[in-house]
Amino acid sequence: MKVRDMSRKQQKAVFASMGDPSKQYLNRLESAEKFHRRRDFLIKKEVISEDTEDKIWRIMSRNDLTHTQKMHLVEKEKAKARENLKSAKGKELAPTTTGKIISERQERFQQQKKETVEILPVPAGINRRAFDSYAASHKLPKGSLISHHGLLLTQEEYVTGLQSQRKPTSGSRITRQPSGLKREAFNSVVVSRSPFEKKDFVRVDGVLLQGQVYRQGVLRNAKIRYPKQYAKYEKESLSKTWKQLKGKGLKPKGDADGDGVINKKDCKPLDKTKQGRGHKMTKAQKLAKKAGGFLLQTARKKFLPTQKERLKKAKAELREHKEKEQVEQLEAKVRVQRQEEKEKAAVSRGKKIEQIKGIFKPKKKSIYD
Repeated sequence: MKVRDMSRKQQKAVFASMGDPSKQYLNRLESAEKFHRRRDFLIKKEVISEDTEDKIWRIMSRNDLTHTQKMHLVEKEKAKARENLKSAKGKELAPTTTGKIISERQERFQQQKKETVEILPVPAGINRRAFDSYAASHKLPKGSLISHHGLLLTQEEYVTGLQSQRKPTSGSRITRQPSGLKREAFNSVVVSRSPFEKKDFVRVDGVLLQGQVYRQGVLRNAKIRYPKQYAKYEKESLSKTWKQLKGKGLKPKGDADGDGVINKKDCKPLDKTKQGRGHKMTKAQKLAKKAGGFLLQTARKKFLPTQKERLKKAKAELREHKEKEQVEQLEAKVRVQRQEEKEKAAVSRGKKIEQIKGIFKPKKKSIYD
């Protein structure tokens, strides 16, 4: 019995049992649906074969047609039968509704698996050494992170921290990570002000991390485990000026927020809503913005397109691509129509030739002539 033929209660019962982890019920439903489709296809096949046989017999029994005309009509009927059989086969082999549900569930599961991050906590005591040696020598699961005293670190960051702990760099300033409530205050200062330089390190229970790596670990931990706290950190970073962010990975001539103003000339390089000195634009910049871009206050006066302009270009390209596809489809249709017209003309020409041959055929002489 098909799902569409069931009553509402039966359908509810079916979909309620779809939570079965072994998928036995769904597999049974799919096999039943395939059986029904196969049966329908075989019935259709028999009907098509009988119809074509009848039509061919009628054509061959006609006396008003020549042999070539009869054969031409027979070929046409056979071609029609082949097309009908092909469409019936396509319906049989099309994906079942239950199969679609199973594939959707599998896709959802894979997506959830991708989105989830495997977090490996660093053990204490005797197991710590074994974990460290394993992390240094083996590849951890893809996308996994190591949790260590309020930080989320990648395998590379953790291993480099272990190595630098054994051989600390000379002339570097090493800060120890505080514990308890002091750690929260320390982390908030690290995130908001980022007071570290290249030679600054933080010691975290047997791991010596570079200042910026420590900051990334704090931010990663906040992003995955405490989204509200991470949003607060993000707001604090948006309010920073170019001088505060200078040397923190941003390029002077880059555009971090995508507002059309380079980082060096942007008062808030990470805030899209604020551009230029004192958030004021010159007349030339205003005119450029109306035209679809920002005119930069540089010697060469570069012209960068805004995000809206980029979107417009992308939409225009999409439109052109769609129009090309439509033109190609129309051309293909015209080609098919021309081919059909040629075939019809050839058939009519054959008929005319046969008629002419019949007219000019020499009559048999009778006995009395």
